[in-house]
Amino acid sequence: FVAEYIDVLLANPHIPTFVLGELNRDPSRMGQFVRRFDTTQFVKDVLDEVESGRIRPVDPRTILVDLLSLTAFPFAARPLMQGMFSLDDDDFRAFAESRKRHVPRALFASLAP
Repeated sequence: FVAEYIDVLLANPHIPTFVLGELNRDPSRMGQFVRRFDTTQFVKDVLDEVESGRIRPVDPRTILVDLLSLTAFPFAARPLMQGMFSLDDDDFRAFAESRKRHVPRALFASLAP
């Protein structure tokens, strides 16, 4: 998921700022959009993993928020990231590519029992 999502964001870097803008402009419209995503199976899978002891007890919503935040934030705050770390467009792309490996490792490490 992380690698594919980052690829989408690299191809469409304004998606996070657009979504945030729309959310602030008309929260009810975004609510309709978000309800189209069924997280039932994801929640069940996380709870099963917790119950089996393979991951620490965690609210499945926390994992989803972490996943989305860790992947989308660098794009939503791209000017900040580029300014803070003196990244040109090629450097930012390389940084985003490196997140494809970092984000899953960080998430899995945070879930260790």
